[in-house]
Amino acid sequence: MAIEFKNVNYVYQAGTPFANSALTNLNFKIQPNAYTALIGHTGSGKSTILQLLDGLIKPTAGQILFDGHVIDNKTPQKDLAKVRQHVGIVFQFPESQLFEQTVLKDVMFGPQNFGKTPMEAQKLAEKALKLVNLPAEYWQKSPFDLSGGQMRRVAIAGVLAIEPQILILDEPTAGLDPVGRKEMMTMFAQLHAKQNLTIILVTHQMEDVAEYADDVLVMAAGKLVKHADPQTIFADEAWLQEQQLDVPHAVMFRNKLVAQGFDLPKNIVNVEQLAKSLQVKLRGDGLNE
Repeated sequence: MAIEFKNVNYVYQAGTPFANSALTNLNFKIQPNAYTALIGHTGSGKSTILQLLDGLIKPTAGQILFDGHVIDNKTPQKDLAKVRQHVGIVFQFPESQLFEQTVLKDVMFGPQNFGKTPMEAQKLAEKALKLVNLPAEYWQKSPFDLSGGQMRRVAIAGVLAIEPQILILDEPTAGLDPVGRKEMMTMFAQLHAKQNLTIILVTHQMEDVAEYADDVLVMAAGKLVKHADPQTIFADEAWLQEQQLDVPHAVMFRNKLVAQGFDLPKNIVNVEQLAKSLQVKLRGDGLNE
């Protein structure tokens, strides 16, 4: 599903002495099935964009287009509810939202809330639990008897069970160790490929942006300051620092090697690309024979 923001503005407490502009003249388009990273320092407007995408708030001015749906400041609540059926959000620490007696019932809740019958909801829940690789032996257990990583998978399955076309990941690896983070991000990458989802990743982890995203939106003070692919975004180390964004380790290492005389491509942003480029370079110089 494509998403387009046209001249979108949002003001908190508009029309009051406490009015605060959160977004200013926002224009961008996310293509169907893209894996887009939304980055920027705290207070840049990322959370407001997520609320707009999920229909929790309406733009003060401008329009948001979702394949046939138009959201503006006059959109009725019933139309916002239709949009929510297409958008799933995985929040930070999503396992904190678990509440049912069994894993299966918890995952069934979302589809039933959107009008599915118990039988339909169960089929969707089972499908979602398989997608997150949680074995059937856990489905009748209490979600609170599972490990932290398993609980997070249950919560994610609950989002996938509504069969969203857009999946928003809001710091989805918060609190996980490096191994858990890698497993979780790999799972999302597989879901993106298999389910043809449009994914929007909100993160402070630039390594994940470099590894998985094919499109990046950079926000600052409520404005879109750059929209490009990761190679373009990470090409200017000084600019990233001005935006208070970290530089991926592979980019820093590549820049240090270039400073020492190595001839390496400019489009290196992750470890895999760096390793392949170094292998080609060393073979070309005959250093690994």
